[in-house]
Amino acid sequence: MSRLILHIGTHKTATTTLQRHFARNRAALAARGIWYPDYDLIGKGGHYAHLGMVNAFAGQHDKYSVEDARNFFREVGARVRDHEVTLISGEPFYRHIAYRSPGQVPEDPEIYWPLRDAYIEQIREAFGDVPAEIAVVFRRQVDYAPSLYQEQVKVTRYAQDFATFRREFWYHFDYLGQARAWARVFGTLHVLRFEDLVSGGDPVAAFGALLGLDLSGPETVAQQNVSMHPDAVVLKRLLHATKIDKDVLRADIEKMLEGPLRRRVRKFSNRSLYADAADMQAFHRSFRRDNEYLGREFFPGFAPGSQLFSDRLKEDLRFGDELHPYFLNMMLKELIRR
Repeated sequence: MSRLILHIGTHKTATTTLQRHFARNRAALAARGIWYPDYDLIGKGGHYAHLGMVNAFAGQHDKYSVEDARNFFREVGARVRDHEVTLISGEPFYRHIAYRSPGQVPEDPEIYWPLRDAYIEQIREAFGDVPAEIAVVFRRQVDYAPSLYQEQVKVTRYAQDFATFRREFWYHFDYLGQARAWARVFGTLHVLRFEDLVSGGDPVAAFGALLGLDLSGPETVAQQNVSMHPDAVVLKRLLHATKIDKDVLRADIEKMLEGPLRRRVRKFSNRSLYADAADMQAFHRSFRRDNEYLGREFFPGFAPGSQLFSDRLKEDLRFGDELHPYFLNMMLKELIRR
C-alpha cells in the first residue's frame, strides 16, 4: 500500500539538513520508490523543502498564493498511488492555525486549539483525503525554546525578550497537545526525540529508521541553519529599533561573526538567555507531567514513571537576556583591531 508521510518539524530539529538531503538525492530515493515532490509539479521553480507551499496554504507567503498551495497538495495527493512512498517536509505545518486575522496566533489556549484543529483538518482535506502518516521530531523544551527564539529574532523583526517569547509562543512547547491534535485527525503519528536523531551522527539514518525507510543517498549534506550566538541575537534584537532592513542586519551580524571575532565567540559558548539557573530549571520542570503522558501515548515501550527527556541541565552557564560584557569586550577589541 502506498504511503503519504508528512514531516511537520518541529523547527530547529535538523529539518533543513534532512530536507536538503532529500532534495539532493531525489533520484536515489526515487529508485527505491520514494517520491520527494518538487514545485515543478505545478510549474513553479524548484526548492529543497515544501515550507513555501505550507506557508502559502496559510496565506503567509509573498511569492506563492493559497491557490498555488492547494494545487500543489492536490496534485501530490492525486499521485500518491503512483509511488511506494511520498514524502512531504515542511516545518511550518507545526505552527500554523486556521487564522482569523493574518498571522495572529491567540495566546488563550481555549481560542487557539479549535483554530489549530481546524487547520489540521484543512491539511487532511488538501491532499484529497488520502490517508497520511505524520512524522515529528521533538526536542527537550528547555533546549528548544532558546534555539527557536534565536531563529525568530534572526529571521524576523521580533523584538521581545526571551521570557516574553516563551509566554507568547507557548503552543510550540505543548508537545502533548500538538501530538494529540495531529493524531486525532491522521491517526498514525511517528515521534522521535531530537536527541536520538542526532546522537549517532547520522540524522538521515535515524529519521529513516523511525519510518522504516532507507533514505540514504550518495550526495551528503553538511549541518544546515546553525543557530546564531545568543549575544548576537540580543544585538540584532536591539537593532530592530532602527529602520535598517532585517535581512541587512542579519547579514551584517553574520559577517561580523565570520571574521576574527568567530574564534573568540567559539570560546564563549557557555551562554544562556534564561534569567538564571532557577528560571531554566522551572521551565524544564513545567513540562515533566505532560512529557510523561507523551511518552506513554506515542513512544512504544516507554516505561510509566520514567522521564522522556533528561533532567540533567548544564549549570556552568553565563545567564542573562542582555548583551554580556564579555561579548561587548570582544566587539570592542575587534573594532580596535580594525
